[in-house]
Amino acid sequence: RVRDALAAALLVVLGLATTLYIIGEQRAALPSWVPVFGQEFFEFEAEFRTGQAITPGQGQAVMVAGVEIGKIDSVHVEDGRAIIGLKVEPKYQPLLREDAELLIRPRTQLNDMVIEVDPGQSPNELEEGTRIPLEQTEPTVQPEEFLAMLDGDTRDYLTLLLQGGAEGLRGRGEELSQGLRRLAPFSRHVARLNTAIAKRREALAGSIHAFRQLATELGRHNADLAEFVSASGEALAGFANQSEAIRESLRRLPGALAVTRGALEESNELALAARPALEALTPQARELGPALASTKEFFERTREPIRTQIRPFVEETKPVLRHAAQLADPLANTVRDFGDALGFLNYGFNELAYNPGPQRPGFLFYLPWLNHNLNSTFAFQDAFGPFRRALVLVTCNSTKLAHGLVGTRELLKTIYQATNVPTPFEVCPPEVWPPPPGP
Repeated sequence: RVRDALAAALLVVLGLATTLYIIGEQRAALPSWVPVFGQEFFEFEAEFRTGQAITPGQGQAVMVAGVEIGKIDSVHVEDGRAIIGLKVEPKYQPLLREDAELLIRPRTQLNDMVIEVDPGQSPNELEEGTRIPLEQTEPTVQPEEFLAMLDGDTRDYLTLLLQGGAEGLRGRGEELSQGLRRLAPFSRHVARLNTAIAKRREALAGSIHAFRQLATELGRHNADLAEFVSASGEALAGFANQSEAIRESLRRLPGALAVTRGALEESNELALAARPALEALTPQARELGPALASTKEFFERTREPIRTQIRPFVEETKPVLRHAAQLADPLANTVRDFGDALGFLNYGFNELAYNPGPQRPGFLFYLPWLNHNLNSTFAFQDAFGPFRRALVLVTCNSTKLAHGLVGTRELLKTIYQATNVPTPFEVCPPEVWPPPPGP
């Protein structure tokens, strides 16, 4: 039965492979405890008036701007409302806000439903487990629901209208669809405008009341109003007399606007380039006020010394400065070459300070050694002051010459003996200059 056993094993392997493929392609949101195919989700709920055609576990998607971000997980009835559980991938959770709005809409004509999510503009993120209220959700409306609300005559008129529209739009359905898509932003902005107007109902009521008071007050001053109208007529007549000039001005206006636009664009570039510098100057600008206040106090304190001391001093020094100005030209001719002399002197200092490296130190490197040697040379003193220390090097020949030179001159002999210069007897070897016999 080897062949039968192999066939059965092959069928088991194919069955497992098929099961894994089906699970991998399954669009249902599996929990994280399911091995391999399970994952974590951000979960929350939403209330709808109806959950028609919502089937959990069939991969019905939750979408934002046409991008699938999660799945529909559950649906149940609570207090006559449909409570739909949603699972969103964690990476899309920061997109959802507290004022998010949900809409059930069909993806295909077979009522394959998805939930479109408008993330909202609130600064607060949607927390996990939150239930979005009924005011922020809207279910899909089926055509039969809409038609069921109409009576028989209205349905007949609607049928005729649709037939006429079909005749008029024959072959142009795609163009109509594109036109309706272009109206979507306009309708969205109109909805926001209506919402803002509803929030400002009290302000509009106050405006209407103020307009009524204005109209009543104008009715009490009809003579003044008539005079105003007459004056306006005369002013408009004056404008009419200058129609040619106004026409010429309007003719030149496009060119002026073009030049102004170019100037504004360049000013915008300048503003963008200057913005970092201006932002960096903000702290200095904040400190400028206190600095000016301190400067004002300084000027107030120095006003009296300037008036009573500095100004008289300046008046007295004017003649001196006038004569100094007269001497400036001859002095300039005198010291014209002084700058060149300083330049050469600077060059000499540069040469002394130049240090090409540790192997060839500069001239100034030896200046401390010279100072040290001078200190060592004159480190001794007696009652007559410091005296120079020296090292005398003599040879046998030099001592013989010195001994012979001072032998007949008593003054030189005295100096010779006072300096304690070595004698030939002390320097020369005995065979060259034998020492005198002892006592």
